[in-house]
Amino acid sequence: MGCSVVARYWRQVRAVLHRQRTLPASQVLPLYREPGVLWGYRMYDKSLFYYIISIFQINNETVNIWTHLVAILLFLKKIWNLADEFHFYSDPESWPLLGFGICCLAYAILSVSAHTIHSKSPFIHYTCFQADYAGIGYYGIGIGIIVFYSSSHPGWFQFLSRVYMPLNVFLGWVVMLGCSMAKLRYKRPYPFRRKLLQLCSGGMHAILVVLPLQARYTECFRKTDCSLSSLNHHTEVFLVLFSSLFFFSSHFPEKMWPGKFDLLGQGHQIFHVLATITTLKQFDAAYIDITKHRHTLITDKADMFEIVLSIILFAFISIITILVLRPIVKQRVLQDLKDM
Repeated sequence: MGCSVVARYWRQVRAVLHRQRTLPASQVLPLYREPGVLWGYRMYDKSLFYYIISIFQINNETVNIWTHLVAILLFLKKIWNLADEFHFYSDPESWPLLGFGICCLAYAILSVSAHTIHSKSPFIHYTCFQADYAGIGYYGIGIGIIVFYSSSHPGWFQFLSRVYMPLNVFLGWVVMLGCSMAKLRYKRPYPFRRKLLQLCSGGMHAILVVLPLQARYTECFRKTDCSLSSLNHHTEVFLVLFSSLFFFSSHFPEKMWPGKFDLLGQGHQIFHVLATITTLKQFDAAYIDITKHRHTLITDKADMFEIVLSIILFAFISIITILVLRPIVKQRVLQDLKDM
């Protein structure tokens, strides 16, 4: 009896480990189709194990998954190196770096999870990308932490100190909610209004994040003894970030040459790579400000408590939001089935 059960499971494992068949866009639900991607879609309504194994198969999500799997390793290495240099428990200057690192790991892990299993069913697809959008919110919160406590203009730090972190968490939630509602409201082929809603919700958060740093640029232009080279490390971050947003919003190059980038070279894959580079440069920019320009404004363990509370609070808010949106997701799935 035991041997037969083991043999049956082994046959199932071998069947899944065998090269998985991929489908053309015409054979998958419109929900799963991406502009300009004509082939390489995974089958849906399979076991969870099937989608986990698909990480090691060739399909049009493989590179999306692996770009952020590699990013997780790079972020862990960066945090490990910083921990070797700083003492996270006793050194306040390192706390923003640690908080940023935790947020970066959260967004990469949520992205990997979403791209891995979203094809299982329409309901899981919508839910997975709500979690992915929470990851984007986490990324914004992490940038807010590292900019505010490590790179702020001192005057803006004092002016915003009481409201900045609550606003940071709130606007991180606005990003998640705006992207989720854009996903639930609009159907493929998505109109530009959907992308605009996503970018606008993220733009509000970006203004808050950039505000304390922008004052340093303004002051530098006004002073004759200030060199913009003292801000080059932040300028590099902005340049790579804006490049990544171009690929995120444009579906270039696959939209221009349909079928040529089904497996490798999609705009979203390039976005993942550039987002990872941006994140690593943000680590470096904060490190430069901490060690060379001494812009760190964190003072005591109350600030660390605020950072930790923000990270935990956003996780709680994100879970509640996903649960509240479940009835809307179910209605959307039913509507999708009617429209087929």
